[in-house]
Amino acid sequence: MELVGLGLDRGLPLGTTGMRARCDLDTAARAGQAFTAAIWLVQIAVWGLATLALAGYTNLVRKPG
Repeated sequence: MELVGLGLDRGLPLGTTGMRARCDLDTAARAGQAFTAAIWLVQIAVWGLATLALAGYTNLVRKPG
């Protein structure tokens, strides 16, 4: 259950579960730094895709023609 809480805490930037205080990545180690960078890249990609999907559903981007 702690892993689920940590995943939610890291994945949802608007809400926190408080799990980071108990369970966090070791960013002093090389593997922890690489994993943290990978998490950031995935979050950027997900937010970008969510933005594009929202723009597509709301017709904010018009088709030329």
